[in-house]
Amino acid sequence: MRKLLYLTITTLLIFPSFCKAFVQNNYSILITEINIKNKDHDYIIFKAYSNNDQINLKGVNFYDDHSFLKIEKDFFVMPNQELKILFNQHSEKISDQTIKIKKKGLTSTTEQIVIKNDEHVFDLVCWRNKKPTNNEIQDFQKNYNPDIWLSKEINSCIDSDQIKTNQSIKRSSSKKWPFTENIKPSNGNSSKNIFITEVFPNPKGKDQNKEWIEIFNHDTKAVNLNNWKISNSKSEQLLNITLEPNQNHLIKIKDLSLKNTSDKIELLDYNNQLIDSISYQNPKEALSYSKLTIDGKTEWKWYDPSPKIINPILSSIEAEIIEKPNFENINYTMKVKDFEQNIYTVSFDESAISASLAKITFIQGKKLKIIGEINNNEIILHDFVINDTKIENNNSSPLNLYDIIAISALMTAIIFLLFKRIWKTSTSQ
Repeated sequence: MRKLLYLTITTLLIFPSFCKAFVQNNYSILITEINIKNKDHDYIIFKAYSNNDQINLKGVNFYDDHSFLKIEKDFFVMPNQELKILFNQHSEKISDQTIKIKKKGLTSTTEQIVIKNDEHVFDLVCWRNKKPTNNEIQDFQKNYNPDIWLSKEINSCIDSDQIKTNQSIKRSSSKKWPFTENIKPSNGNSSKNIFITEVFPNPKGKDQNKEWIEIFNHDTKAVNLNNWKISNSKSEQLLNITLEPNQNHLIKIKDLSLKNTSDKIELLDYNNQLIDSISYQNPKEALSYSKLTIDGKTEWKWYDPSPKIINPILSSIEAEIIEKPNFENINYTMKVKDFEQNIYTVSFDESAISASLAKITFIQGKKLKIIGEINNNEIILHDFVINDTKIENNNSSPLNLYDIIAISALMTAIIFLLFKRIWKTSTSQ
């Protein structure tokens, strides 16, 4: 009786754990997309399939030549949930939809990706160039599974020479991957609402790796820009990003060079349809060519660069300075009033106009046109015009009052000495 009771208790204790282990392993994993030639980071997208409410991926291992990722702890995902492995990351982290790892990337010539645990292989995808090595052939044949791949011959793998930069390869509707001739580029979406908003063609010093172009999504939905491109008269650069509504993106120039004389930049979608373009001439060093909205009209102007910042909407007012600038803080301020007697506080810094130039320019009673970001009675100054003349803010320091007094004293002394010498000469004769 005691033996029967002991056996019953033991069975009750072990059975739930056994059931859980069995249920958790009753799932499959399929790789749905890979990108092995991405300029920023390669990636793998996979899905786990099951009839259960949750799937625990603990113990799942990812291999190429060796294991580069093993999920050591409990990691529960929903059935059919898409997960993305991102390579070349600063730190390693597993979140709900993304697994970040430090491994630099995937071999772009000949390689295979195998997903398995201690019990069986879930999935495999392989690619090869024209001349795979004997070791690469042996690695593929060692992991070959007839239920997963088409053939034991390595030539059945995807032809990596046909894969373009930033092009991803997707699994077909069937379980097996397509032959090479059926591979199609993974293109983005169409949209007429992606615009070039800022161009930085002439950085200070050497231009290489410092030039950039900024684009903005004015659409009401996210737009995938995969296989879109930025081009000029010399070359082009492919894009592989998704822009959310009202999001901007900084494109660091790598595959083309922006001219420092004149150039035309075009934004083309994946069908080579022109979406937007901008031309510039004689770019000023260390300034960006910015698309601005001033009083509801679009204008392009050379301004201080504002990377990753959405270009502001500006307004202009005609005003009179009623209180000279205050230079006590980093952000200078002054008071103005418009023709309707509305009083505004105008704030500015050295990027708008230097303090020394502001002292002799912003004089009480002076009338001017102010261009800036206006919020109630506060104005952030971007530009200004006095008597239809724009005052340039350059690096040379203008003469202030003390300079003028010193120069006047020097001129007076010179004139006095000249007259004294002339008087001595005339008296001696």
